[in-house]
Amino acid sequence: KTLRGAKLSGTPSNDDLQVYTDSTRFYRDWLDGYRQRFGEAYRNRDSKTLDSLNKENALMAKKLKGTEKNFFDSHLESLVALDWLARSYNIAREKSMIDPLFAMLDEKVKNSILGQKYKALLEKTVSVEIGSFAPDFVAKNVQGKDLALSSFRGQYVLLDFWASWCGPCRRENVNVLKVYERFKDKGFTVVGYSLDNSEKAWIGAVEKDGMPWEQLSGMHGVKIDASKLYGVTAIPSNFLLDPEGKIVGIDLRGERLERTLERIFEGEK
Repeated sequence: KTLRGAKLSGTPSNDDLQVYTDSTRFYRDWLDGYRQRFGEAYRNRDSKTLDSLNKENALMAKKLKGTEKNFFDSHLESLVALDWLARSYNIAREKSMIDPLFAMLDEKVKNSILGQKYKALLEKTVSVEIGSFAPDFVAKNVQGKDLALSSFRGQYVLLDFWASWCGPCRRENVNVLKVYERFKDKGFTVVGYSLDNSEKAWIGAVEKDGMPWEQLSGMHGVKIDASKLYGVTAIPSNFLLDPEGKIVGIDLRGERLERTLERIFEGEK
């Protein structure tokens, strides 16, 4: 009756995919009702129900991940397991988790065309996990001058990915400005990196939000797109770097960012 109920067969990979699909069907069925309940609560501004739904979503996502991992562990000889691995993890941000999982796969899978392509991607992707050194890049600021991220070494740097069209980013700019003003004289700065396609919209947002720190952009044909280098798939997103350029925090926003900076600078007194 629907594509969701379709059964696919014909090859071993089809059979494996059907096993995967059947095992995770519970999540898709649950998601239909969840979206309806969430939409109703959002329209009614029912914060209590929204909080409850967010907790339920987190639990279901954890259950789904566990079910998918069980499939992976029992299908190491299948291309479907490799496909799940490639779809489920952000290489730049979760490389230390991916490497041992990829190593578990059957040699036939790792030596397949897809396996070789994924292995090559793993090898060339730089990790941006906590404890890693932030990969350097060069981009132009609002004045059109080339600036390297490494030029900010010697102070704590919040590398902030955002865009003028991103509502949550614009709201978070207020919080970032607050901590910037509080800690800028203690060895802290911010480096913005915009995902805008319009220079006018980008610079207009910088001026309207009153952001005094350096702003860089992926426009103008940069050699390295920092958003891809840092595995940014959603914004706002940020990385806190220590004076040596090591990543010490990821996606710190609002009160979490302020508390983290308090611990850093109070510890240095």
